[in-house]
Amino acid sequence: MLQINKRSKKILTANQKYDICIKKQSIPAPSNKELALEYSVGESTIHDILQQKEKWLSF
Repeated sequence: MLQINKRSKKILTANQKYDICIKKQSIPAPSNKELALEYSVGESTIHDILQQKEKWLSF
């Protein structure tokens, strides 16, 4: 039977999410792919965090 390896779940802290939002506002802004590699998460996770950036920046 073939087993498929699942990606392990990575939980980011509120501080890490805040840092991602701050880094994305810097010039030049890193790409979502670069941030995903830095934090060991998927690009979609970075996208989701940035969609809620007002929430994380008010932290």
